[in-house]
Amino acid sequence: MSEMRIDHKGKTFSVRMGKDTLRVIITTERHTILGSVFISPGNRLKDELNHEEQFLAVSDAQVFDITGATLLYRAHFMSVHKRHILWILPTDELLEDQEPEHTHDQRLEG
Repeated sequence: MSEMRIDHKGKTFSVRMGKDTLRVIITTERHTILGSVFISPGNRLKDELNHEEQFLAVSDAQVFDITGATLLYRAHFMSVHKRHILWILPTDELLEDQEPEHTHDQRLEG
């Protein structure tokens, strides 16, 4: 919880709390975005997505076409409306050298 300070004119200030940075891949219906989101200490990405804010702040953003092949834009900061997010993946959750799992039918054939 942040502390509040009131100056001599009655203006209220809150102490800034640090946030953790999380590198993510975001997919919308039209774009794939690689960037960083900020997570309050003790929160998970899911907690930030469930927060009442309609927009998710993304820094150091790279916006690609939906295939991820063509870089369209780069920005220090952008906001993504949460309603447009199809999925979001922290890059530190990516698995290396993972073979795709076979479907049920493929397992029966082989």
